[in-house]
Amino acid sequence: MTALPATISVTLKMPADATADAKEPAPEAPQTAAAEKPADHAPTTQLDLAFVCDCTASMSSYLKAAQENILRITDDIHARCAGTCDLQYALVQYRDHPPQDRSFVTQTLELTDDVQTMKAAVDTMKAQGGGDGPEAVAAALHAVNELSWRPNATKVVVLISDAPPHGLGESGDGFPNGCPDGHDPIALCKTMAAKGIVVYAVGVEPVLSTKYKFARDFMMAVAKITDGRFLPLGQAKILSDVIVAGAVEGMEMEALWGELETKVAAEAAAAGEALDGDALIAKVETQLREKKVQMQAVEVSNPYMDGYDDSNVDALMNATSLATGQSRMRSSVNREAENARI
Repeated sequence: MTALPATISVTLKMPADATADAKEPAPEAPQTAAAEKPADHAPTTQLDLAFVCDCTASMSSYLKAAQENILRITDDIHARCAGTCDLQYALVQYRDHPPQDRSFVTQTLELTDDVQTMKAAVDTMKAQGGGDGPEAVAAALHAVNELSWRPNATKVVVLISDAPPHGLGESGDGFPNGCPDGHDPIALCKTMAAKGIVVYAVGVEPVLSTKYKFARDFMMAVAKITDGRFLPLGQAKILSDVIVAGAVEGMEMEALWGELETKVAAEAAAAGEALDGDALIAKVETQLREKKVQMQAVEVSNPYMDGYDDSNVDALMNATSLATGQSRMRSSVNREAENARI
C-alpha cells in the first residue's frame, strides 16, 4: 500500500517481514485440526483512547453529562471498531494540589481492553474540591503521558476541562509559578506529540472563555501542538459525536484510502496506464474529492470564536515552557471574553 500523504495522518501497524532468509523450505508440519483452520482475522489496527477529566466542584454542572457521554463513546467505538481494531481505554481524573485540594491530585485507570473496568471507573467520578480557579492540569498531562501507550497504536486523548493550569497568569492562582510538582504542560504536550499522541481539548463553555483570560488559548495550544482539535462545548450532549468522530476518523479514512487505492490501481492496469507512487496518490485524492469525503467535524456555536486572535496560542506553541509562553501573552487579546466577564 502506498504511503498516505501528509494531509491524512494515521498510524499503521506494519506486518512482520515475510521475506526473511528461506534458502531451503522448512519441513512440512504435521497436519492438525488447528493447522488446517485459517487463522482468525485478528484486528490489524490498534487504538488507545484516554479520557482526562477535571473532577473539581466547578465541573458539577457538566460532569454527569460528561460521564454519560464517555460511556456512550466507549460503547460507540466498541460497536463500530471492535471487530477490526484492538481497543484499549484509560481514564485520568484530576483535581488540585494541597492545600487547594486534599482529596487527590490525579487518579489513573491504566489502559485496559476491559470495557466493564473502564465503565466502573467512569462511575466513580465525582465533582468536588478544587480550591482556587486553576487546577492540576499539568499533573494530569503528566499522568496521561506516563500511560502504557502501545508503540503502533493510534493514540487519542480527550481532555475535558473548564479551568486552566497553574502558572498561566490568571488571578487568584494558588501556584502562580506553575505546577508544584514541576510538571510543565507545554513541554509535556510536545513530548506527547513526539509520541504521536493526539489531544482533543474540550473546553467547557462559556466558563473557559468568560472566567479566565488565557484558559482557552491554553486549550487551543494543547490541541494545536499535538495535531488535535479544540472543541468549545456549550452543550455536553454533543460530546459523544465529537469524540467518536475524532477517535475513529483516522482508521475509517485509512480503510477508505486502501479501498480507493486498490480500485485506482486496478483501473490503471486495465487501461494499460503505468502509475508511479505520486500519480497514484494524486488520483486517489481526486476520487476522495469527487466522493466529497470529509473528515467528520462537529461545529459548536461559540460567541467568542468569530475573529479569534491566535497570537496567544502561537506564543504558547512556539515556547519551550509554560513560563516562557506566558511571558509573551497579552491579556488585551480577545477582549470580547474579558468584556463578557464585566
